[in-house]
Amino acid sequence: METFVRTNKISGRLEERLQRRLKNIEPIINDKLEYFAKSNFSKLGKLTTQASKYMKKEWQAMNRILQDENLEISNNLDERMMRRIKLNLKNCLNIGREDSALDYAFMYFVSESYDINGDGI
Repeated sequence: METFVRTNKISGRLEERLQRRLKNIEPIINDKLEYFAKSNFSKLGKLTTQASKYMKKEWQAMNRILQDENLEISNNLDERMMRRIKLNLKNCLNIGREDSALDYAFMYFVSESYDINGDGI
């Protein structure tokens, strides 16, 4: 669906976004729902079965993109934000002394403050 959204440029004003979603994405979602309702999970692999059962169980939550135009289909922004946090945690593992940790915390604070205020370093 994410590829479909990108290639068909389904974005823009919120009202317009919801109308395009209802027109273009709702049929895809309904087809998937029918498929999962009829699926025999015993023929699938273990991980595919788990993913399919999860999708079937969480269908109402996944279907909310057709009801709320503010919701994003892609989670790329969330992944990018988490990447910074995980990288910071990885860097913190390499700090060997308390003095170094204090220096690192100060530098991290300064760089994040610049980023938040839009100045950048």
